[in-house]
Amino acid sequence: MTPRFMKTKNMAKHIGLNADTLRKGIGTDFIVGRHLFKPAGKDYYLWDVAEMVKWSMGSISQTAKSVLDKITA
Repeated sequence: MTPRFMKTKNMAKHIGLNADTLRKGIGTDFIVGRHLFKPAGKDYYLWDVAEMVKWSMGSISQTAKSVLDKITA
């Protein structure tokens, strides 16, 4: 059974991205309160698994699109 929330490292493995990519996307590609949240008094984020799977399956940011366009050109 897949958990509801994951820490950054586990989420990165789950959707096939680098953990640094997730961290760098906070506030631009990933919205606090929708894709992730920071528990009170903690120094880490928890990622919403369902939202991140939905993001990875369908939506793509303009930054990601431009990178993919350069790679496939």
